[in-house]
Amino acid sequence: MEWHIGRILRIHIKKRISSSLRGHGVSQETREKIGRANTKPSVDLTCLQCQKHFSVIMAREKTAKYCSRKCRVNSLVGKPGPRLGVKYSDELRSKLSKSHIGKNLGALNHFWKGGVSLTKLNERRIAMRTPRYKLWRRTVMSRDGYKCVWCGAKNGGGYRVRLEVDHIKRWVDFPLLRYNLSNGRTLCRPCHVTTFSNLS
Repeated sequence: MEWHIGRILRIHIKKRISSSLRGHGVSQETREKIGRANTKPSVDLTCLQCQKHFSVIMAREKTAKYCSRKCRVNSLVGKPGPRLGVKYSDELRSKLSKSHIGKNLGALNHFWKGGVSLTKLNERRIAMRTPRYKLWRRTVMSRDGYKCVWCGAKNGGGYRVRLEVDHIKRWVDFPLLRYNLSNGRTLCRPCHVTTFSNLS
């Protein structure tokens, strides 16, 4: 009689049952019965990509085509997408075009950075490679003692800190102060990141 079925057993009762069954042998016939009950009938198929044989349960016999996710992805390489070649009517194309006008432009776009254009960004990247900028950066760091002016973090003692020189007044907005030593300060990377959110 299985009196414990459907009941929530306390931990000490579970331990007592477990210890009483320890060392209790199960016959080979019983093991085979348990094995057959736990395994679902399978079907052998051939992978369409690598031609390898693989087994799946009978429920997936008609849907399984590949032996792995890798084979499925490799089979899609070079094939057109599901919408390629679909012809839209002129009316639908004009409606789609009109629906996109004025959306995600300028300040409405989530990538908006307040008018920073690619030309200004490229100008800054080029300037950062010049000897004048490198000298300014090195001078600001040596003035601040090669440590963050906000939190005091510095390299040494088993620690490695990424130090950066920050323009107090922005590079884009104040071109005359770009190489002014009083406009620079040394910050560690975590402190420097906090200045990005304060740009507005």
